[in-house]
Amino acid sequence: MKSNEEQLDLRIRRTHKFLWESLFELMTQSKQKYSSITINQICDRAMVHRTTFYKHFEDKNALLVFGFKQYLEGNFTTTLLDRLTKPFQVMEQFLHHKEIGKILESQMDDEQFISFMHYQTREMKKQENQELNRLCKNHTVPIELIIEFHSGVITTLSAWWYKIEKVFQQKKWIDTSVK
Repeated sequence: MKSNEEQLDLRIRRTHKFLWESLFELMTQSKQKYSSITINQICDRAMVHRTTFYKHFEDKNALLVFGFKQYLEGNFTTTLLDRLTKPFQVMEQFLHHKEIGKILESQMDDEQFISFMHYQTREMKKQENQELNRLCKNHTVPIELIIEFHSGVITTLSAWWYKIEKVFQQKKWIDTSVK
């Protein structure tokens, strides 16, 4: 089955690609914080008119969602049950994705980006709600509380894990370069 993006007109796919690459480059290569990136900067770098941007995306958050969905659809084939029962393995797979890793590395100290990631994780968990209800028919804790807790833990652990791994890699590099 074709993804939604594959079914779109070639010109639309090209526009989406240019806009996403522009945002990706602004966040990773120019090391600009997500919260300070403007639609004009994205459009200028992509060589796309601002009105064209708004024909395709509501705002830069919608573009970021689009970009992450592209990576997830293309690289992650984890079943819904595995996402629910093996969150740490899924988190590790997500964090070690090359492009996502670059974004996380450059944006981990941007509060707006972290809030966005928490919101997206929460939305993903809401979508998983139906499967969770099927698995746990007689639970006493409200599903919304489980979703909020699970998404918060995953977002916080991801940020912590990424920072710790980065520090560990720096120490390892220093240790090997001193010898």
